[in-house]
Order: sequence, then structure tokens, then C-alpha cells
Amino acid sequence: MGNEIDSPINQNDLITDLQHFDLSKEEAEIYLCLLKNKVMTVREINQSIPYIQRTYLYNFLDKMNNNEWVHINQATKPQTFNPIPPGEILAKKLKQKRAILLQQLEEINHLEKTVLPKLLKQLNTIHQQNSLKHVPIQYQPIITEFFENNPSIRIEYINRTSNINPYLNFFFVSCTFHGFFISWHKKPISDEYSIHFYEFEQPITKTHLELANNILELQGNEMMTLLTEREGIYETKTIAENSTKIDGVEVTQVTISYKKEGTEYHALITHPWKLNKNTIAFFYANQKEKGLKLLEWIIKKIK
Repeated sequence: MGNEIDSPINQNDLITDLQHFDLSKEEAEIYLCLLKNKVMTVREINQSIPYIQRTYLYNFLDKMNNNEWVHINQATKPQTFNPIPPGEILAKKLKQKRAILLQQLEEINHLEKTVLPKLLKQLNTIHQQNSLKHVPIQYQPIITEFFENNPSIRIEYINRTSNINPYLNFFFVSCTFHGFFISWHKKPISDEYSIHFYEFEQPITKTHLELANNILELQGNEMMTLLTEREGIYETKTIAENSTKIDGVEVTQVTISYKKEGTEYHALITHPWKLNKNTIAFFYANQKEKGLKLLEWIIKKIK
């Protein structure tokens, strides 16, 4: 059998591979040009690679000399350039890259074992303190205990006290509003909860609840509109409505289906319900199963 014929050398592949050794595209072309011609002047290199202007060519060659890819012979007039042999320079560059990576690995291990635990603990403490610093103390355990003080949880709190409350202006009585918007961002869709507590100075009547159902139904619609606009969901529709008792408290739940990127999800909205004799509560979760767990937790904690 005859000798196998070597496959032709692809210039573009060589340039790409050389760039893995920290050469630019132009520097890789210059190095290949020198390998083919052994010794060259700047003028000769420029003739072989005309698209690189001579001014830039000097800069490239000077950098390649500093990085030990080429040798400059200044004894000749004009000075000439010849390439460092591939076997010598590639092995050296690979060794250097390995040393850099090992040093970076040591730094990462140090960060992971020594710096990260302390830094994470301190930053999480600051994050949690600032998330809850304006929240009334009676509501803090409800949120922090359920989410196990998870620092990934974002809590937005709104408090309003007014004789004509902006959320319940039909009462014309003193009402304090405590609103929580809780989010835990992750893919493919964020976990989000909205919880409203309306605290009155007088016991809540049946009329209060009926009016709250009419007014706060708008809140539920606003939640779904917001979700539709922000999350890019579609095909929203009510698929179930039922009343159930959770730890003795009757709650009317509405299940709404929606789609995002072809996947169907279920959101949970409750009608306003009487949490205790002076408090009406309202709840929304964009993922029903997770929302039910939080809903049960709230009722058992503060009914």
C-alpha cells in the first residue's frame, strides 16, 4: 500500500487554534507568515499581509516580541523578524495558562471556604433587616418563618391609615391597610404573592364583607392584568370557584388558568374573607399549589 496523503492544512483553522494561546487574529496571521518564510522584514510581512497597515504591524510585532512569539534581530539593516519554534512556544504558553488557572482555582477555593460564608451571612442579615424594618412586628413572623428567612425572597410592604382608605373608600371608617407583595424570582416564571390585610377599629359586619367582595374583585383583575403585561402570558380564564374552610375559616377561592411559552399554570385569587373579628384579608398567588400552602399558613398563624 502507498503512503497515506496528509490532509491539506486549513489556514483559517490554524488561526482559530492559535487564538486559544492568546494571540489576536492578526498576530496569528503574522506568526504563520513568519513560519512560512523563516526571516522577514516589516516590508516583506506587509507585502504578504497587505490588509494590516505598517504602523499597526510594528505594534503587533513589538507585542509578539514581548510575549516571546517572535525574535527581533536588530543587527540587520533593516531589522528582521523570525518566529520562535512552535514546539517551544506552544508548550511554554500552555504551561503558563495552566499555572494561571491553578492560581485562580486556589483563589476560588479560598473564597468559597473562608470569605463566602462570612460575607454571605452578613449581607443576608442586612438584606433581611432592610426588607422587614418597616413591617409591623405582628406580621414579620408570618413571612419570615414561612419562607425560612430565605434571602432570595423580595418583600415589598405598603402601609396606609386613613378614615377614607384609598383601597376601601366605601367604609368611611378608620381602616389600616397592610399590603405585602412577595416575589421569588426564578425561571420559567416568578413565584409571586400579594397579601392584603384591612384592620378596622370596629367589628366587621356582613355588609362590610359584601362591599369588600365587590370592590376587591377589581384588585384580583388588576393582579391578572399586571401578570399578563409583565410575564407575557396569554389565554387567561377562570376555571373554578369554590368555598372551603381552612382551620375553621371560610374562604372562597378562584382558580385562573394561564399560559406562558406553551406551559399552562394556575393562579389562585381569594375573595376577601374575615380573618378575625376586626380584619379582612385578601390573597393572590400566581402559582396555585404553592399559594395554598401560604394561605393555610397565614390563616393558622393569625386568625
